[in-house]
Amino acid sequence: MFSWTFALLLPAGVGLALWSATGSGTGPAKARTAQALVMTAGSAVADLYPGATGDVRFSVANSNPYPVTVTSGTATAITTVTGGLGTCAATDFTLGTGSVASTVIPANGSANVVLTGALTMKLATGDGCQGATVNVTATLTGTQS
Repeated sequence: MFSWTFALLLPAGVGLALWSATGSGTGPAKARTAQALVMTAGSAVADLYPGATGDVRFSVANSNPYPVTVTSGTATAITTVTGGLGTCAATDFTLGTGSVASTVIPANGSANVVLTGALTMKLATGDGCQGATVNVTATLTGTQS
């Protein structure tokens, strides 16, 4: 009986070849839709008296995955007047142009924004408005930062 043994000897630097494959195609990517900033009432500061101009404060929440810098704001309406010592109405106040210091609202975060000079108490306002809280609606504008 004969038995055979085989050995495969390859010269140094020679390897076995494997086939390769390539591919091409398309895949989707989708842009997000910017989410609106959510404004809620901030802490009021008692800076109004007859003839004085005051500020309106907001807490602003940003649910976007990027920071937004608020660059402008406009007071649009006096919505309610509450409290006070007696009769006090929206007609006792006037809206001003107001201004906003550039404020960064962090991604998925919040910050306080002040609309400076947004509200004036009329000079002829009576004692009934002492201690009143005036709620103002405003629009803020900003961009991704």
